Amino acid sequence: MLICKFGGKGWYIKMAIMSLLSCKDSYGYELIDKIKEIGVNLDKGSTGTLYKILRELERDGYLYSYWEKSDLGPKRRKYSISKKGIDEIREEIKTLKDIKNFIDKMIENCKGVVNDVF
Repeated sequence: MLICKFGGKGWYIKMAIMSLLSCKDSYGYELIDKIKEIGVNLDKGSTGTLYKILRELERDGYLYSYWEKSDLGPKRRKYSISKKGIDEIREEIKTLKDIKNFIDKMIENCKGVVNDVF
């Protein structure tokens, strides 16, 4: 079945957060910039949503956070992916690959009908 476990609104933001944190621990504000860099369009209201998602992922055990001293001011919260998060992202990637294959097949099937798109 082609359903991501995270499903629902914002699942792609959850996947973006977890994939970025699988490479490197990060601050919330830094994640916003990185998410934009990979092509996720975050509007001005999305900052609060991002922090809400970070708290949700941490509450569910996919991430953990710790405080890090900053040379620029007060301590900042840094996020890291947990073992459970890594296991989950592996499963999500398998599902996303299935979805990609499905989409590729649908596009291939449409080539003869909608040539102007190709």
